[in-house]
Amino acid sequence: MRLVLTAVIICGFCAAARAQESVLDRRIKADAAGAAVVWLPDGISDGMFAWRVAESASVPLIFEALPPEYRDPSTVVERVDLDGLTVRRALDILVAREPRYRWEDRDGVIVIRPGRFTNDPDDRLNQRVAAVQRKRLGLQDVLAGVTATANGGGASPTLLPAIDSRQFAMDAPGGTVLDVLVAAARAHGRVMWSMPDSVTGGDSDRFSLGYRTFADDAGTAGAAAR
Repeated sequence: MRLVLTAVIICGFCAAARAQESVLDRRIKADAAGAAVVWLPDGISDGMFAWRVAESASVPLIFEALPPEYRDPSTVVERVDLDGLTVRRALDILVAREPRYRWEDRDGVIVIRPGRFTNDPDDRLNQRVAAVQRKRLGLQDVLAGVTATANGGGASPTLLPAIDSRQFAMDAPGGTVLDVLVAAARAHGRVMWSMPDSVTGGDSDRFSLGYRTFADDAGTAGAAAR
């Protein structure tokens, strides 16, 4: 009985310490050789760099990509292994390699987006939305609501069935689309939102948003949903 009680106390202490740890100080840990490798510059624009950080350090994250542009095929690509780096160091490498991007820590949620979009009123993530106050909802609910609003209201788009079934409470005051996505990422705890959705591709006339979930401490992960 004494051993069990000691184990519970230790586990509780570890959980509390992790909760107080800044996400920027977390170490990126590859679960296999090469699992935290990215190839630059392509790994920035396609969201792979952001995904490696989110998945390998268990950090909820929002990534907004620049529109695709021509890249000289003679450009020399660089192999970068993020394994062992802190999240802060990895993000600093990203902006050093691609200075058009900026990052910020919003109470445990990392936001990576082009600096010129931050105060752009035409950027979809800066669009104003109503408050979201729900006791139980899932990522697919957030995706449907945000996408419908950003595309001008009306009926929610047709979405694939949700694979990630995790339900969470959310209390987000009225603000921007980005504010809602940050609140949802913080409440869920293991998701990366990506705009535009890198799988379906961006559409200049439509809001393209996707998400991927990574494993929790128990090793459970949800597959990508869009």
